Amino acid sequence: MHKILAAASGIMFMAVSQAAMATPVTYTDITPRDSTNTPISLPLTINAGTTGQGVLTWQHDLKTVGWTTSAIIASIALDMTFTDSGSGNGGRETLTFKFEGSSLGSLQNIPINGSDWDHPITLSAVLASLQTDGVFNVEVDWTVPDSSTTAFILSGSALTVTANVPEPASMALLGVGLLGIAGARRRYQTT
Repeated sequence: MHKILAAASGIMFMAVSQAAMATPVTYTDITPRDSTNTPISLPLTINAGTTGQGVLTWQHDLKTVGWTTSAIIASIALDMTFTDSGSGNGGRETLTFKFEGSSLGSLQNIPINGSDWDHPITLSAVLASLQTDGVFNVEVDWTVPDSSTTAFILSGSALTVTANVPEPASMALLGVGLLGIAGARRRYQTT
């Protein structure tokens, strides 16, 4: 009977400790960076060039805002703001978004007064990659019908990640509880 009671109390203690072990923390990076981790100046004007299509890439590095790989991701949201330059293409752009190589939606016909693309990110490949290194890669494949005009303007990009960060005191409390369970078990085994 004592063994069952000790085991049950140990399991209940671990469950309570596990729930109290993490604190939700929000990390927000509003500085898009190029592949060398150099900040990109915004607003960034994208010219259509001769082909009327291209690829725009950037990344958000959460390590610059205190990210730790021990954080457990709860949610990710990316908010990008695009503006039509109003020069010739009549707002007929098509932007296709990729994150860590996975396609996740598109935006067409950007209005001159701007358009926000705000989307929660749920792809497991994105979560795993961000969890590992704290870097979130964005790729925008774009096309415009008129090749000699300004295609669009990237006015802003903000990555917000909410994560549960383990608290050191809770981890210590869990460790003491586990030692107590081990000690109680050992005491019962010797009697």
